Amino acid sequence: MNGNYNSLITAKNVGIVAILCTAATIIILNQPSNKVKNKKKKRRIGVGSGEMHRALDPQQLSTIKNDLETRRQKILNEFEQSNHKKIPEEMDKAMDYIVNDLMPSLYPPSIRLLASQLIQDYAIMYTNIYSSEPDPKVIQLAKDWLNFDCKQDAVLQVEQINHRYALALRSRSIKEFKYLFKWLQAMDSNIREQESIRQNWILRNFQCSCLLGKWDQVKAFGLELEKVEPESLAANGQQQAPLHPLHLFEYIALKLPNQSANFTQVYYNVDNYIKRFDPMLFPPLKFTEWQIKNCTTQITFGFSTNPKRNQELNQQVTKAKENGNKPTPVPSTSRFMFVYGCLVQFPCFWVQLPASNTKMQPVVLTGPWNDSEMELTASYIRRVPQQKNGKIEKDDKRGALIRVVRSDLRLKLDRDLPFNPNEGDKDDIKENDVSSPKSKKGKGKGDNGWNWNGEFEHEEGLLECYESDLNDFLFRRNPEWKVNALKFTCRTWNCHMVISTPD
Repeated sequence: MNGNYNSLITAKNVGIVAILCTAATIIILNQPSNKVKNKKKKRRIGVGSGEMHRALDPQQLSTIKNDLETRRQKILNEFEQSNHKKIPEEMDKAMDYIVNDLMPSLYPPSIRLLASQLIQDYAIMYTNIYSSEPDPKVIQLAKDWLNFDCKQDAVLQVEQINHRYALALRSRSIKEFKYLFKWLQAMDSNIREQESIRQNWILRNFQCSCLLGKWDQVKAFGLELEKVEPESLAANGQQQAPLHPLHLFEYIALKLPNQSANFTQVYYNVDNYIKRFDPMLFPPLKFTEWQIKNCTTQITFGFSTNPKRNQELNQQVTKAKENGNKPTPVPSTSRFMFVYGCLVQFPCFWVQLPASNTKMQPVVLTGPWNDSEMELTASYIRRVPQQKNGKIEKDDKRGALIRVVRSDLRLKLDRDLPFNPNEGDKDDIKENDVSSPKSKKGKGKGDNGWNWNGEFEHEEGLLECYESDLNDFLFRRNPEWKVNALKFTCRTWNCHMVISTPD
């Protein structure tokens, strides 16, 4: 993957994402490898051996389980020590062992989960090192190991659901997500309604619905997801920070926009999508990335309830009309849009948020797309520090009365004609153009990109609310928040972008 996000695809970050959201979000950019094809052929030979019919006693099963756990820990340690530059030799041995010496049908779910996890670890390492995809049969092999019945064990059922979701995401296949959604929907109601399983079942249905553009299901599962207790979500049996999954989705997408979509933003805007983005009009869905080759903006409107700020905005609009469109350099952190099925995610360099005490990071916009349009949004709330000597008003049930700044951003783009640099100013894109192998494969009409025209809106206001409102999703979803703002500013820009999409 290109750009500054390249360094984010590491085993360490894979672990972080798994802990934060129960192993949900790794995106892989890959190409075939002959090495793994050979391993798959070896496995076929193994299936024909007498291994298939050999019964294993509990002691043997325990030994195999312990061996796989020990191997995995050693592999992860060695990969970390190599700074993610080399697939450990122990991993190659483990893959040979799983492919040639083990048969999925012989083993209980606990061992099958471990074997599948090791195969997925291999896929992640391969992608991280070679920036290409291992043989697709590797994904199928991991899927074979996950194809088991564990109706009697709620813990294993949750792990199976999580592993299937992670595997679908790593496969970068819409077909796999359709299969996963169908499998989740077909799950026995007596099983999925168990308290320990139901929450995870809702979570994965919600994510699949977002990626597939099933808006009615997004709304239904989102309402159920709101009711999930944050402390009930854990990873690997260990309780994590009490963050609600809808907050986790926002946090992960902001930190790792090329690895996880902001499903929460989709939920906040789903009523609009139901009206405007008919799933019947979606193009073939995919997981990919689009390069932003050029960008120009021009402020066209500005308003603020603060008279001085309002005057400044009016002057900016007047000056912009005189000067016309302004080329906007595209920094490396914003050179790509990341596509997750029917969703597009864009680290928007026009607006920055504090990433730490010394660094800023782009706001991440997320939303649906089709062949003719896209609409990406973001919404952020930050608390304003309380004055030291200020009086704090409190409510017994709702907490202290506080002030927050809310920012809502919306990028609406309509696709225009194909872009041809021979007909425009080549200098506009020289600085920003980053060639990718994908863009060189064909020489079709749209290979140089497409013109997208539209508007970028930024609304920001100061609000008073109670502490409990920060965790109230109805408060977050309220589009009329600006009516009650103590201060309010809004700006609109005309926006023209050249994007290498759709491919």
